[in-house]
Amino acid sequence: MIPHIKISGAIMAAYGLSMSLLMGGIVLLMGGVTGLLGFIGVVDDEEVLIGAVIYGILTVFVAVFTLVPPIGCLVSGVGLFLEKRWARIPAMLFGAVVLMNMPLGTMVGLYVIFVMIDKDVTAYLAGEVA
Repeated sequence: MIPHIKISGAIMAAYGLSMSLLMGGIVLLMGGVTGLLGFIGVVDDEEVLIGAVIYGILTVFVAVFTLVPPIGCLVSGVGLFLEKRWARIPAMLFGAVVLMNMPLGTMVGLYVIFVMIDKDVTAYLAGEVA
């Protein structure tokens, strides 16, 4: 199971990167443009301007909550690929979080959790195996 550490790290990092780009693009298209137009003041109607600013601010909060799991997957995946001992627990945590993203996230999450709970992997990452 030791070679699967790098494989699971690469899969987790690729999943995190792709989801970060996808979610970032969606959030940017959803509210970033509207909020930017509101802040610049392109619209003459004051009510529309206030609505655009509020929508842009809410989009920032949505972006933060939407991008935390993919960025966590990316960071823990890179840590696993580099075989860092700190990456095991975050990888299992974010693996459990992405289980809800059917069907790709479920496959990624199950594989990462399956690899990380193995006794040999746990001992290897703890530095107990030469």
